[in-house]
Order: sequence, then structure tokens, then C-alpha cells
Amino acid sequence: ALAVAAAAAGGAPGAEAFPVLASAVPNGHGVPCPGELEGCSNGVCSGLGHGTCQGGALPLNAFGSDLKAQGREWSEELCLADSDGDGVPNGAELGDPCCLWRPGGDHLLATTEYSELSHPGFAEAVPPPEVLARYEDLPALCDEIAGREGGAERGAGGGPEIFLEGEEALELVLRPEPWEVPSRTTTYRCFFFEYPQDRPYHIVGFEPVVDNERLLHHMILWGCDPGMESRYGGRVGQWQECEGMPPRGCSELHGGWTPGGWSDVDGDLWTTPPEAGFRIGEGASLITVLQVHTDNPNGYQGETDSSGLRLHYTPTLRQHDIGDIWAGPIAAFFAVPPAAPRWDVGHECRFDFDVTVFATRLHMHELGHSGWSWQKRRGQVLSVLGQVDRFDYSYQPALYLEEPVQLRAGDSIETHCVFDSSTQNRPTVAGLATGDEMCIMHHFYYPKASDYFMAPFCWGRVWQARGEANAAGAGRR
Repeated sequence: ALAVAAAAAGGAPGAEAFPVLASAVPNGHGVPCPGELEGCSNGVCSGLGHGTCQGGALPLNAFGSDLKAQGREWSEELCLADSDGDGVPNGAELGDPCCLWRPGGDHLLATTEYSELSHPGFAEAVPPPEVLARYEDLPALCDEIAGREGGAERGAGGGPEIFLEGEEALELVLRPEPWEVPSRTTTYRCFFFEYPQDRPYHIVGFEPVVDNERLLHHMILWGCDPGMESRYGGRVGQWQECEGMPPRGCSELHGGWTPGGWSDVDGDLWTTPPEAGFRIGEGASLITVLQVHTDNPNGYQGETDSSGLRLHYTPTLRQHDIGDIWAGPIAAFFAVPPAAPRWDVGHECRFDFDVTVFATRLHMHELGHSGWSWQKRRGQVLSVLGQVDRFDYSYQPALYLEEPVQLRAGDSIETHCVFDSSTQNRPTVAGLATGDEMCIMHHFYYPKASDYFMAPFCWGRVWQARGEANAAGAGRR
């Protein structure tokens, strides 16, 4: 979890950093630790504006001081400044040498590879020589990046097209009334809503409506199975505590938000493929649950939140419904021993339908280091179904594959979750609580398998070992 600085936000010495501020600077959730700086977690420096990577205490480093002076906002002045005096501007160290990036998106960056970044607050940290060489012809590089942006298909609102020609465009905002956030560190609260029920619809895009930015950790929207209205219909407009998993029978992922957004294309707006959408309404999900996770390590009292999601949906049904495969051991059959820098949990299951996988989302907890899934046929790896080289608990987006993968009936999905327990002195068991660990690779696919009796779970064998398997490279959109 990366936060730029509680102190930069006016916090007192000893206060913890705010994880949501990862989205305040380019590549904020993946800046490598400079040297052996104290508080480094999985190679990532969380307290980017502090004297240690743990963050949360004064003094600020040079970059943190400059960020505070800019009102904690990424500006051209801050981008061009060389806070640590190492001869490399802050923007170049964070992958934004052209100063084109804006909060909520990374599609205008020169790089999103963490290995090509460096810390802007410590002079001993600079980008690799090959990256600096790439930045030498800056006008040409900036023209190339701006050209990529200008050539993208965009809608009237400045973002990518949400609806196809001829589709009726509708909007639904699912947002609870302001509620008081408890003073404890971690709160999971599930709010029940109704979907339109007069006919079937497709959700084709979603984006967040963020209220209390400094306390909101993430949101997930879960569709409930058809028939669950008999169980949960009376709870519409109400809420319940729900740490870890959503209420039983509500496990179809329909949207969400984490700091940095879910989309590599246009920040916080996530759109479905043009041939598919999430089916809701008549004959499908009628009840939905918005799961909100707040993070209040400083114990603030009297704070409220009313964050939610804006759904873009249409009664003009597309060709396919979207389904969600949960690959991995989920929250059972494994444990992470203490003092293990790399602990690999493997899982393999068989999927008996012909489908197209187009996006993935990895979910682990605080010991998560990396993860990936392979498509296998008769024991041979055919393709990578998703890969996260450096997992961040506070940044868990749904990422498009570079190219959709055709999964065939009888293929298997092999999933690996790698954990780092080097700072732990006791075993960490699989479970639903934040202090436990989980391993899920969500695979979004179409057409949805309506008679898949295990949905959304893909059960199979589990194994675990010290070290990690070799993950073949895979890109993301």
C-alpha cells in the first residue's frame, strides 16, 4: 500500500500514511525502494514522501516537502522539479518525463514498468541508464505519447466510447447515504441495492463516485444470483458488516474501484468489450451488493462516507453475457510459513466450456508479492491468462489482456500466488480476514456458462512450496 504522506496532508508525527494517495502521483503504487531504506515492503517504497519507506512520520524527504507545497497534487512544476538534486526531474523518475499524466490514469506515461522507475526523494536512486537514454530525445518521445492519446477513440465526454452506435444509454448510481466511518483501522460494510427489474440489461461500463478519499480503501460491486431476492430483497437500502467475502449467493463481480483506477486505458472508467456485458435485470441479478472497505489507521472520529459506483447500462443487449471464473485455492487448503521471502501456492483446475478470456484481476492480502495464471492443454502451457509481477494490496485492478485468450473445453487453468512473509514470526493461514491470506485470480470471459454448476469457482488440486515457479511474460492493455 503506498501513500504519499500523512504529514503532507497535515498529519501529526507518528501518523500513518494514507494508502489512497497512491493515485496522486504517476506510478505511485510501485516506486522501488532506494537501497536498504527502512520499511521497504516487497521492494516497494510505501512512504514515498517520508524519510523511510514505511512512512507515517516526520521528517519528510525533499520530494515529500515539494509535494506538500503543491497541495499534494501532481503539477507541471512538481514534475519538472528535481527534488532530490540527482540531476533527474521528478517526472522522469516516476515514468512521466513529458508531464502529461493526470490522476486516475496511466495511459500517458512513458513507462509503467516498476523496474524503470526511481525514487524522487533520494539522490542515490536514478532510473537505469537505458531509460535515461530513451528520455534524451524528449520532444520525439512526448510527441509519440501525445499521438497515442490523440489517436484513441474517444467519446463526447473526453473518455473512450462506452456505448455502441444504436445502443440506448442509461445510467445508475449506486451510492449509500452518508454513514459514519468507525474509528477502527479496518471496516468492511456491504450495502444492498436493487437493479432495474422490468427487463434484461447489460452493464457496459462503470466508474467510481468517491466521497471520503482519505479513508476509502476500495469498493467491489457483487451481483447476487437469480432467486436471491427472496433472501435479500427485504434488505435493500440496508447494510451489514462483511469482512472478506460478500454475502452468500452474491459472488458475481460486476465492478469496483481501487486507488489508481481499474483501467489502463482511461483511469477510473472501465468498459466491457463491444461484444459483451454483465447481464442484470429480468432473468439475471436483481439484487446487488456494494462492498466498501475503509482504512482509518489514525482513528479519526466523526468522519462520514457515501462513495459508490456509477453504472453505464443498456437494454440493447450485446451478443454475449460476461462470466467470472475464480481460479486459485480462494481461502482454504494453504498456509504461509513465517520468514519466507517467497512462498509459492499453486492451484490447477479444469474448465469444461469454450470461452474467451479478456481480462483478469488478482486478489491476495498483505503478504501478496506476485501472481499469474496459465492456460494448459494436455499438460503444456499455451498462454498466460494474467500476470502481476508486483502485487500491491491497495491497487487490485481488473486488467485487460493484450490479446483475448480462447479457452477450450478440457483446458486447465494453473494459478500461482507468491507470498512474502519475511517480516512475519508466525504462520499465516488461508481465510477471509484481512490478517489471513487469499489467492484468487478472477478471469472475466464470455459467453457466460449458464450451466456451470460450480460457478464462479474452479475447484482443483492445491500445492505449495518455498520459492516460486517461473512465470512466462505477459502484457496487459
